[in-house]
Amino acid sequence: MMKTEYESAAVFIDMAMQVRVINDPLDVQAVVLRMAQDELRHAAIAARVVTALGAEARIQPAAPRRAPPHRDCGPEESALRAVIFGCCLSETVNAARLAKRYAETADPFVKNAVRALLADERLHAQFGFYYLESRRTWLAARPEVCRSLERYLHFGFAALERQMGAVPIDAEPLTEAERALGLPDLTELSQTFQKTILNACIPGLARFGLDALGAWQARSLTPRE
Repeated sequence: MMKTEYESAAVFIDMAMQVRVINDPLDVQAVVLRMAQDELRHAAIAARVVTALGAEARIQPAAPRRAPPHRDCGPEESALRAVIFGCCLSETVNAARLAKRYAETADPFVKNAVRALLADERLHAQFGFYYLESRRTWLAARPEVCRSLERYLHFGFAALERQMGAVPIDAEPLTEAERALGLPDLTELSQTFQKTILNACIPGLARFGLDALGAWQARSLTPRE
């Protein structure tokens, strides 16, 4: 988690650049930058837990790199894609998983750490839908952008499933002691992913006129024309 949270800061830095390019309101830009800062703080929180458990809090993070530009759409839709993938999907799944871990964690020190992370992850997930709400009128006037977003979601859902929804081949169920320490149950990654996508992400996106269910059912790593 320490490594993942540290690397995730780059995602929000990239998102902040996109919302700045399209001159989104300052409060939007400020929240996105705050989310980048949150990820760095999460890495520090995770590091304290690692140290408390007797290990050395060191990572070898991957080199940060910008997401490839969306050459098939304008900057406004590109920002929407980034927010949908990063917040409405990824962070919503993360928040659901952290909520489950918080409920199961017994160790008070670790539980406080998970609580701190969960509060921020919920904000990150909610921001995505608030952002879509701020763009509702803009989207309603541009049905072609909605259809383009749906085509993007065919790929986005598949990419996210590969990234977050697969169970590692060597995954084993947690022991009671491991669960009490708040370790993630890798055997449940697919189950929590599927439930969150179907029960939270898809209904949330559908509120804005997007056929998210159809995109999910037809998801593919081959981008649709």
